[in-house]
Amino acid sequence: VHLPITMGYDRNAELLIDEKRAFLEDKLARNVHLFFTHDPGCALAQVVRDAKGRFGTTHELAELQARSLAA
Repeated sequence: VHLPITMGYDRNAELLIDEKRAFLEDKLARNVHLFFTHDPGCALAQVVRDAKGRFGTTHELAELQARSLAA
């Protein structure tokens, strides 16, 4: 999970990076899982932040078969 990466067709890359940072900070604060629908090696993971403040993932799952929902 790297903030500076944007697609070539993004018209406002700086805003996108700010939005991505806010999105990841929210998910980190709420300790939620993210689904990676286009990643063949990781289907689900949690957001973490390292000592340098960079975002990453932990508790990665390569595939999902069944998952219980919290009540």
